[in-house]
Amino acid sequence: MIVSTGLSRMATLSASTWQYLGIGTGTSTVNLGDTALESSVLIKILGSGTASLFTAYFKLTFSKTEGNSGSNITEIMLFDQSTAGGNACFRTVASTNTWTAQSKTSTITMTISTNIAWST
Repeated sequence: MIVSTGLSRMATLSASTWQYLGIGTGTSTVNLGDTALESSVLIKILGSGTASLFTAYFKLTFSKTEGNSGSNITEIMLFDQSTAGGNACFRTVASTNTWTAQSKTSTITMTISTNIAWST
């Protein structure tokens, strides 16, 4: 069993490791082998996330001038760097999850919040 201090450390390490958030318009099912967004619109540095107890929290705002795809944002992915050769932490797609695809245009500021939680 991973003990409480181990879980806290995993959250802290994750918050400082996964520093880029990407958005895209892809809709294919998420697979364990995914290493990139299916249809990337923008990958942006978020800097370090924050950690509390056993959870790493990530939050990023895309300004009115960023990530305007002309299509709904349907996928989100967390990375350790912005270019090829980096590692992906997770990918989520609106059609297979509990969030709704959102339009991103020059009149909209979009904020994405997500977290990674560990438990015993």
